[in-house]
Parts: sequence; C-alpha cells; structure tokens
Amino acid sequence: MRKSLFFFICLSSAFTSVVAQRVPPRTRPAVPDTNARAAAAAERQLRELREIGVQQKTVAKDKTVAGIPPIYRKPTKEETGALEPPKEVVDKYSEFLRKQQTGVVTLNADERCGTDDGLVSAEQSCASFQFPGGGTAYSFRVDSYRTQRLSDVKLVKNILITDSFGQQGILVDLGEQPIEDVDLKSPGIHFLAAFKPAESNEDFRTSSRELEIGVNKDGFLYRLALIAKANHTFGLRSIAYEGQSPRSINGIAYDEFGFDRRDDVIVVFKIADIAQNGNVTIVWRELRRGDSPKIKSK
Repeated sequence: MRKSLFFFICLSSAFTSVVAQRVPPRTRPAVPDTNARAAAAAERQLRELREIGVQQKTVAKDKTVAGIPPIYRKPTKEETGALEPPKEVVDKYSEFLRKQQTGVVTLNADERCGTDDGLVSAEQSCASFQFPGGGTAYSFRVDSYRTQRLSDVKLVKNILITDSFGQQGILVDLGEQPIEDVDLKSPGIHFLAAFKPAESNEDFRTSSRELEIGVNKDGFLYRLALIAKANHTFGLRSIAYEGQSPRSINGIAYDEFGFDRRDDVIVVFKIADIAQNGNVTIVWRELRRGDSPKIKSK
C-alpha cells in the first residue's frame, strides 16, 4: 500500500448542484456564486481532513473486500445493452474505430441513475441501468463505465463535467472539426498538453477555482464543464492523482483508489449523436497517457 497521503479539495458537490438546477446559456455556462462556492469548499475540506485519518486496510489482490458492494466492477455487455451506441454512428466511424486506443460509448443523460453508494437506484427510469454509475459516467483510463467518483467525464442533463474525486479535469470545445484530424499539436490541445499538474494543495485549489470559472487561452475556453453540442469535438485532460482515498462502507474501511487505475490522460472525443432523451454518444481516441502525479503533503 502506498504510504503517501494527500488532501484533495473537491469542488464537485457545489458545482454539480449548480449545473443540475440551472442550465447555462448556450454561449457559456453560468459562473457559480464565488462566496457560496468558497464556503462550501471550506466545509468539504474540513470533512475530508477528518475522513483521511481513517485507519486503512490492505485491499485483496483480487480487488475485492468483504462487505463492500461491487461498485467498482466493470459492467457486462448485457447490463449496458440499453446504452448500445446507434448503429449508424458505429458504421459512420467504423474506419476510425479500427485504430488503436479508440472507442464509442453512449452516456445516460438521467443523472438520477448515477448513484455512487450502491448498484440499485430507486428511480423506475433507472431499472435498465443497474451497474456502477448507471451509465452517466465514463473512465477513459479503464475504458469502462464507472461510478462518478472515479470517472473522467460525466453527463448531467446536457452538461459534460470532469470533476471526480482526487482528479483534476480540463475540457475544451474544439468546434465542428473532424476528430480524425486532431492530435497533440492541434489548436486547443496544446494548452491541455502543457498544463502542469498541481504539486501542492494550494496549487490544486487555485487551478480548480480558475477552471471552474473558465480560462481563456488562444481563442479557446477551458473549463471543468461545458455544454454537450452535437457534432462538436472536445479535448479532455484528466489527471487522476496518486495517493489514498479512505472510504467506509458497511463498517469496512478501505482505500478507494485501490480499485482504480490512476493515470494522467489526454483524450479527444466527438459528440456523434444526441438522442431525443438526451443520451449522448461519443467516439473517442486517447492521445497521450502518463504516470499519475502526486500532491505533496505539508
């Protein structure tokens, strides 16, 4: 087990609440109230500082712990059948999908199905999505649907969000350019590739605040959340920091990150379809992957 501990400043609760209740204008998502966000962040910080002192237990080699629901497993193809990507999308991008490190996935727009504390949602509309995250969140790092806490991107109504626990994400809308033409040297991607991961809690806090509001650079807006627009191509940098994430379920304390692959990835994806129910189908390609950085404890 790793010995390094670090404190994450998680801004996801306040932000997700804002975007779920008020859809931003199409030109630019609304900026949450700064004072309210700061107060909420301070409260979460105190709570996380208390949680991080929980005594850890070694995770078994098979990544299972007795008494913990299997919320970190990969769902089966049968379970995700209700989110089968449209055939016309698969056919249209068949040549692209033959390339290495590519994929196609449909995200469930019903955020009520995205529970992180168990497999079963009480909502009747979620009956077909009884697997981790309910199809609302995806991890490119493990190429699978995940709980929202360990995802790289999640869909909340028509908003794409990258703000999972212990992760720093950056999204950029590249417009309607072909995904096949995008690489690490493409306009809009350079900022993602050059971004330096936080080395301290203060660095993490500062950059998260900036990205929540939005950073304008070279004609592009970089944010933690953007509106999902049909036929638009997006760039994503997802930095899943290394360390430990103490949790306790059914009285069993464990390290949540022991069930995850902590990497630093850059992905480009195109919204190939938006269904009438709001579900979003994306085709994606991984451009770069690196080791997970650490935040120094002070």
